[in-house]
Amino acid sequence: MGSIAKVIATIFIVYSILFPLASAAGYSDYKPGQFMTVKSYDAEKVTNPIMTPSADEAIKQGPLKPKFYDATCLKSEEMVFRSVTNHFKKYPDIAANLVRLHLHDCFVRGCDASNLLDKTPEGGKTEKEAPANGMTLRGFEIIDEAKNDIENHCPGVVSCADILAFAARDALNLTGLYRYEVPAGRRDGRISREAECGGENIPGPADSLDHLIAIFNKRGLSVEDMVVMNGIHSIGVAHCFNFDYRTASPTARPVDYRVSQDIFSTCKAPTYTMPFDPITQYQLDTDYFKILLDNKGILESDQKMVDDPRTKDIVKAMAYDEKLWHGKLAGAMIRLGNIGVLTGAEGEIRKNCRLVN
Repeated sequence: MGSIAKVIATIFIVYSILFPLASAAGYSDYKPGQFMTVKSYDAEKVTNPIMTPSADEAIKQGPLKPKFYDATCLKSEEMVFRSVTNHFKKYPDIAANLVRLHLHDCFVRGCDASNLLDKTPEGGKTEKEAPANGMTLRGFEIIDEAKNDIENHCPGVVSCADILAFAARDALNLTGLYRYEVPAGRRDGRISREAECGGENIPGPADSLDHLIAIFNKRGLSVEDMVVMNGIHSIGVAHCFNFDYRTASPTARPVDYRVSQDIFSTCKAPTYTMPFDPITQYQLDTDYFKILLDNKGILESDQKMVDDPRTKDIVKAMAYDEKLWHGKLAGAMIRLGNIGVLTGAEGEIRKNCRLVN
């Protein structure tokens, strides 16, 4: 029995080292990357988010409220987290997709879940059919699953827009970011138009820095917010048609020779993909900022950020201070989630995220 007890004790110690949990004490106890290994539902993480100065300030500046559903659907965030983790265990690349889904929603008509709609009463093509979305926008089935679960427990209470914001937070949490508070109270929109998903609203891979800054500023996001959120590319992939032109175009920003060789060997078709960070693809770390500083970014718009004095110092600061970046990222994501929200009696609470009631 003594030897069995020692084995159990050893396993417990190893488990404690490999799977550290953040306490509810606060951000001072937070260690970047500690949530990276979370692959299953954990109620403690859902109910005890960590607050940082950047996140707290962003919440105070916005129209939404923390713990919005505590009195009406207490377990709603837990149900979203469970859906996201179940899919993440099988397909870790879904994390980047959920964040992108949230950003593309918020940048067009505000955070109203308009890009989840398959059709609308006014007819015509919806946002998800736009070239900027189309086959590259994924994660809809996770939102559907979470919505169905919530509707079975709390019908007509939780909006699809809030579910999408919760899911984006959970995706970042599972890849390495601490669990930050997401204020809620968004309502769902009834309009979704393909025509509104052009370059004036959706950032493009070859956009000039001036254009990118204008897009973010128009939505109340700063240059720092833009650079900070760009670091989320650490966990994503890009389709070859977004960057393979750089190896042949005389006007494109030159690409690193070794990266160009990777592009030639990988991009046998436009729809193939390459990871932004090939070493730690599913870990939300600062390596991608370092990749940009080393001139090895695959997207031209990303690489331009190390050329401009408005952004270069921010890239450097984020590259070598992961705790600083994570703290600012939480605040930037909350500000993203505040863009153009419908509240109160505006919009509706959809029964099905793909259809207007």
